[in-house]
Amino acid sequence: GDIENFQSAIIIPKPGDDETYYLVYSRTEPSSDPLVTAGNFFSEIKFTNEDPLGIVSQKNNFLGEGSPSEKLTAVHHKSGESFWLVTLTASASDPDLPKTIFKAYHITDQGFNTSSVKTNSEVDIVHFGSMKLSVDGSKLFVTSKSTDDRKRYVHYFKFNNENGEITFERNILIDPPGTNWPPKGIEISPNGKFIYVSFIAGNANGIIQYEIGDISIGQDPRAMITFRNNIIIESLQLANDQKIYVALSQKDGDGTHLGVINFPNEKGLLT
Repeated sequence: GDIENFQSAIIIPKPGDDETYYLVYSRTEPSSDPLVTAGNFFSEIKFTNEDPLGIVSQKNNFLGEGSPSEKLTAVHHKSGESFWLVTLTASASDPDLPKTIFKAYHITDQGFNTSSVKTNSEVDIVHFGSMKLSVDGSKLFVTSKSTDDRKRYVHYFKFNNENGEITFERNILIDPPGTNWPPKGIEISPNGKFIYVSFIAGNANGIIQYEIGDISIGQDPRAMITFRNNIIIESLQLANDQKIYVALSQKDGDGTHLGVINFPNEKGLLT
């Protein structure tokens, strides 16, 4: 993937095969050395006792036309025995076009099905930002910026993890004052009730929580998890231990760190 992008590569295991993995990556800019066109690609890599570093059995398989975004995400199929890969592209090859086409690819024990389920997003989505699916495969969230700089959205879609279809639900306005948008990090709590978004506001970085679902009258769905001047907050990732890990670095250059949200299923407080 592109080194400057937020979410331009993902690794997906081949179902039923402990030795084979798919490396999926997005190139938003063409390259001359090596010669690579813009687009989404996947390679198949096999690891064995004889070849512990892996053998590339398929390389740079092209996943169709349309200028890609840097957003890639994946989730289990409803059966629990296969995966969905979701990409987001423009309707044509012009890199300046908004990204409006979701493509869901089914990955099974038979391999990578390159025929995708396509859905129009119903909203224009910018190239930069992040995209994540909930653990149960029912919700899809995409960070984006509207044509109005004052409106900073997280787009909320419903995902059908049985047939790969995507339905627009609503726009969520998450607007910490003075933020640069879209953010580098977004993640969903294991119970699917909260989303977490990292952001930059001036010289400070923070993480805000937003509650999804029914909110009582007068209740604010937002909660500020952290907001500090001396750190840079990058990506967020849910792990198998049900915690969300946070990529951090110090602004004074004192190394990189891994933060953690220990109880992501619990509501925070707006401070």
